[in-house]
Amino acid sequence: MAKLDSTKFYKPDDLAKLTVLNEDMQYALLFWASHFVKGFQVKTKALPMLQCLHQFCISVLPLYLEGLLLLLKLNEVFLVIESVVLAVSQYEASDEKMTILSLLNDLKFIAFNYHNELKASPLQVYNHALIGVPQETRYFFYYSHFATVHMTIGAKKNWGPVTLENFSEVMSLALSPDSKIIASGLSNYLVRLWSFETGECIQILGDILIWYFL
Repeated sequence: MAKLDSTKFYKPDDLAKLTVLNEDMQYALLFWASHFVKGFQVKTKALPMLQCLHQFCISVLPLYLEGLLLLLKLNEVFLVIESVVLAVSQYEASDEKMTILSLLNDLKFIAFNYHNELKASPLQVYNHALIGVPQETRYFFYYSHFATVHMTIGAKKNWGPVTLENFSEVMSLALSPDSKIIASGLSNYLVRLWSFETGECIQILGDILIWYFL
């Protein structure tokens, strides 16, 4: 999308100076999900909108992620996915629906697992954040041809359990409304609050016995 140097790590100030995206494109990147969710509630529009969303998910998700990075809005992807998944989940079962939900789930894992690499350079969408995607995921199936290289040894098949700073396996994750804090429910019955920007654990809540799964 943007003419960037794949060997360079970009600072936020560098990305802010780029003018590759006009105002219409910026608006589309930031607000398409809001329009989709609103329109999807109209029964006569639901099926054609689902078909459009399916085409979007199988053809341009890496470009969408790159666009958010150029706008310094990576955190927005979590709120977008949550709102779209909630709307689509209420629709009748179909192959298109399952593909959409699977791809959006993959995108959530990518944005979380490769957060630091993605913020270092938007082109990591096609490097670390694609090369390391498990090879049995829908995302890898549709987008592996964008990867600069391919792993032949040690490649993962599926998303494994998430771990944070070598703590117990994470059983559930929740994102704060402002996308600045992640709450992780661990298998040792603790909840830890993390800064999304720095990855630092900022608070521990003990003896939490009720789990909330996203």
